[in-house]
Amino acid sequence: MSDITNESSNIEATDRFLSVCIEQMQIVPKTSDKLFTQTAFNNAIKEFVVAEAKYTRRCIEELKATD
Repeated sequence: MSDITNESSNIEATDRFLSVCIEQMQIVPKTSDKLFTQTAFNNAIKEFVVAEAKYTRRCIEELKATD
């Protein structure tokens, strides 16, 4: 049951992070700063996506190993 709780917590944290990114992008004025801010957020989002994919693969491998 703790795996489900951890998974839900992780999803909620990712959702909050993405919401903050979107809110911040709406605040940043339309200048070259916005491009740099967007690039930073894109890199951070990429890290989240890659980490989630690695975690999911590890969980699937563990489930297959227990079968």
